[in-house]
Amino acid sequence: FVLSKQPSYTFVEVNLANYELAGSDVSNKDALGFNINGSVEIFDSFYIPVSYSRYENDARSFNLITFDDSGRAQNSFREYDQTYNDLSIGLGYKLPVFDTSMFNVEVGYFDFKLDREGLFIRQREVDGRLETFRSSPVEDKKNLHGFYAEIQLQHFFSDKFQANIGYKFREDNGTSIDINDTGATAELLYHYTDQLALTTAVESGDQNFKIGVRYSF
Repeated sequence: FVLSKQPSYTFVEVNLANYELAGSDVSNKDALGFNINGSVEIFDSFYIPVSYSRYENDARSFNLITFDDSGRAQNSFREYDQTYNDLSIGLGYKLPVFDTSMFNVEVGYFDFKLDREGLFIRQREVDGRLETFRSSPVEDKKNLHGFYAEIQLQHFFSDKFQANIGYKFREDNGTSIDINDTGATAELLYHYTDQLALTTAVESGDQNFKIGVRYSF
């Protein structure tokens, strides 16, 4: 089998996505959202990849149980509406390694933002049960940015079916956001036409799962 033509590196891809924030300080780590990927081929061997993701979820921090001077239990926690925004842009190099395979290397910059809005709630024990006695609004905005690198092998089993495997590494500025986006990546594509493809992908680390469509130019 020999590819009828080289794959296009100029495309737009839209995905529905599920994101699990590893090491989060909240009980609900799953967030739903969308992802938009794009790439523009420049020269014969280089391309510019761009990606934007947005995820939202409702979350609650873990309970903090204390006791007052009289021995009554007190509980405090936070309830949040959380929004994650993740933007990256880079430079990629592609190299044909076999008649049906391509090897890609990417380096670039990313910017990850976490916005939280909600309530700080305090409860105390009354007649054997916890009742809320104080709540106050809380707002928390954090930003993580740095550089990433990714290697990937693309293989075409036919003109219709394609599989990509790779490894992605992120080096950040060390803020208090606990994300783990370093890990293996895997992607399957079914090329319905030369321009339109169905895609599904999974990434370890923060366990990101995506399914969507790609249009190539």
